Formats: sequence, C-alpha cells, structure tokens
Amino acid sequence: MKTASKEIFLNILGIAPKFSDQSFTVLRDLENQKYSAHIAKSTTLSLAFRSAKTTSTKTGQFVTLWQRGSDNAIHPYHINTAPDYFVIYTYSNTQAGYFLFSKITLAKNGVISTHEKEGKRAIRIYPPWSKNLNNQAAKTQKWQSQNFYALSSNVSNL
Repeated sequence: MKTASKEIFLNILGIAPKFSDQSFTVLRDLENQKYSAHIAKSTTLSLAFRSAKTTSTKTGQFVTLWQRGSDNAIHPYHINTAPDYFVIYTYSNTQAGYFLFSKITLAKNGVISTHEKEGKRAIRIYPPWSKNLNNQAAKTQKWQSQNFYALSSNVSNL
C-alpha cells in the first residue's frame, strides 16, 4: 500500500455514496502536508482529507485535525467553522480504508469544539485491524468503526 495522494482522495469521493453526485474543487492544505491534507468543496459541502500516520509507540494511527486561528495559533476545529465531513485515509501493509466522520459525529465524541467544550488538535484512529487495545482505545474504536469503509486493493494502490 502507498500513502495517500490526491488521486486516492478523488477516488474516495467518487465511490462514497454521499458524494458521488457532487462536483468538487480539491485544493492542497499546505499547513498539513505531513498528513497528505486536502480540502474539497462543492456548492453545498466541504470536506477535509487527511492520511493517518502509524507511530512506533502505540496501537492505531495518529492524525491532526486543527485549523489556524486569526491569532496565528493552532486550534481544534469548531462546529461552526469546520468542514462538513472529515475523510481520514488509513492503511497497513495489507489493508486500506477510510473513516468518514461528519463534524456532528466528531463534536459528539469531543474531537470538534462546541460552545460547551474544547475539542482536540489530533486524534488516534483505530481501523478494524488494530488489535490488543486498552479499554479506552477499544471504546474509541467502537464509535469510529461505525464510520469506517474498507477499500479494495486496486483502489488503495493508486
């Protein structure tokens, strides 16, 4: 499998039922290049794309989800200004897929800021092939799994 690219993002947009009838303009997110970040906009929707990174110390993968504020500092996305959806590409040596999170789902799970609670600048994701999880990671994997879509090998090898 290879790391995410604009082509993989466009392919996901084409196969995801929610988006297959939309026409998107896709731009690179220069501040998050380390995570293959892109922003996609149609006339009615906006999406943020990231590629998760494997770390050597913990199970799962790591991904940043922040925006730069008017004060030039980084802040968690806020429910009022966040893209409608976040697409997070994940892969291992033999498997690939993506998480498709609405901003509402991320807000309910404390990732996106609301008026009541500050969100997070980064999260750990747990695709189905993540095993031997501690209790908190297993709880997180449970809500994340409802938003996971496996990709066939021909899609992930773009």
